[in-house]
Amino acid sequence: MPLYTVMTQDGFLSSGQRDVIAAELVRIHTAAMNVPADFVHSIFPTYSRNQAHVAENHSPVASILGVIRAGHTSEEKTRLVQALWKMIQDNTGISDSDLSVALQEVPPSQAIENGGIMPDVGHEKKPS
Repeated sequence: MPLYTVMTQDGFLSSGQRDVIAAELVRIHTAAMNVPADFVHSIFPTYSRNQAHVAENHSPVASILGVIRAGHTSEEKTRLVQALWKMIQDNTGISDSDLSVALQEVPPSQAIENGGIMPDVGHEKKPS
């Protein structure tokens, strides 16, 4: 936790771009939420061409959905989505109309990470 799902049209991202974006997700999330890097997971599923739409038009939609622990402030979450938006645009050039970034919150007690129930925000064990 968090789990970032970066969904794009097949062929939109190169392997190198996925690696850069994964590293940026770790950098952005750890800075915005003050958590250890090993909390951050990312996956990059794709969909076939002409399988996404903006309004009624086929579009190469890209989206980032971040599932995060509940308990962060509104300001932290706003900074996070703004940083994610800028990062994906900087790394792909995707237009505003073809991009979606959203967060979904899960109570820490309803998530397991590294074999244990997630701690409440602010109660993470810092790496030694």
